Amino acid sequence: MKRIYIVHCWDGTKEDGWYPWLDKKISNNDNGVIRFNMPNTANPKIEEWVCELDKQVSQLDENTYFVGHSIGCQTILRYLVKANAKKVGGILFVAPWLDLLPEAVSDEESYNIAQPWINTSIDFEKVRSVTNKITCIFSDNDYFVSLEQERIFKELLHAKTLIVKDKGHISADDGIKELDEIYNELCEIINDKVNDYDKFAEKRHYEVTNGMKKSLRFVEKPMMISMLPNLEGKRILMLGCGTAEESELLSKYNPKKITGIDISEKSIAVARESYPNCDFYVGDMLKLPFKDNDFDFIFSSLAISHVEDKNRVFKELYRVLDNGGQLLFSVGHPIRFATEKIGYNNSSYHVIGFEAGNDGNHVLGNYMSHTKQVNYFKDNEVLEEFIAPPSYFFEILMKNNFIVENFKESRCIDECKEVDEAYYNRFHELPQFMAFLAKK
Repeated sequence: MKRIYIVHCWDGTKEDGWYPWLDKKISNNDNGVIRFNMPNTANPKIEEWVCELDKQVSQLDENTYFVGHSIGCQTILRYLVKANAKKVGGILFVAPWLDLLPEAVSDEESYNIAQPWINTSIDFEKVRSVTNKITCIFSDNDYFVSLEQERIFKELLHAKTLIVKDKGHISADDGIKELDEIYNELCEIINDKVNDYDKFAEKRHYEVTNGMKKSLRFVEKPMMISMLPNLEGKRILMLGCGTAEESELLSKYNPKKITGIDISEKSIAVARESYPNCDFYVGDMLKLPFKDNDFDFIFSSLAISHVEDKNRVFKELYRVLDNGGQLLFSVGHPIRFATEKIGYNNSSYHVIGFEAGNDGNHVLGNYMSHTKQVNYFKDNEVLEEFIAPPSYFFEILMKNNFIVENFKESRCIDECKEVDEAYYNRFHELPQFMAFLAKK
């Protein structure tokens, strides 16, 4: 099990701000979170705080991770040096500092407390030697920490840095009870692999076949079924088929043959066992192991989004399609997957828009861009995909000589209302996915 230690801020407790939220969100069978109160928190002393962290850490190895906030970040740095750590899994710092803005120590008491933390040196080379996974999150309007600290931490720790907007010191005093960037960056640190299709193949197969994926059962699959052409006697390729649940669906339309291909060996093993009447291959959609004109119909469900070089994908699909053959594929919609999450009145909103007024320059979301998005799930699966607007796909299809015959944006079906009305209300009016039917 991975052990994640959260070290709170000056004058804080383990129950403040975003600490309980992160604990609840990241804890599972693979991750254990340890939160604790530091001694004399209103008057933090280096020796006391480092000793307390030493008491709390049961084992120091590559399954040990640290999350620090403000002065808690320094505590972690100093502890790792003192403990002579060999290796740890990774470190996430939130609003870290080695020096403070004058207003943070404007009174004599605060100034005296801060001086040892500011003036006592740290062996950064030692810290760098224990992990290459260090991420620091700063806020652009932190009233205690200058953005100069972002440059310093990047330089001294070779850290990845991230600047969030308008979050102050990212503390309870700023009303920050949750922040997606903290969770997402921690997930990236503790997860060894993005797009680990093999690891989650059996779980995904179970969830899909048992109707547990609402996004597929009530949204994406109804959209795709509504767009299917006549498949009788057709040679079908399922592109990025995963564990190939669509085999069952497509076989109902009396095709001549169904073939599936996926990059995941484990997914294909599950597919072969589950659907023995179909042929399955392990392979890359950028270089398909098939002859020219081999298929009459290509079906791809939410797979093409995971490839950045979509032009190469469509060139390959055009090559293996027979003349007059058709391609039906679905991808994530930017209305759902290219939004920016913001907080308002104690609620979170996924937003695409811009700041009002002539002087407003804050744009929310990336609707028109072909951008990488990383999605983190409760079971620790991390999926990377590249989201683009409908116009991007129209252009790239036409560039590769496809004729677009149909286009749809998804809409959650009424059946979902009986299962999850809130989910229905969201995705009956706002699209999660979009699909294209194109012809060679």
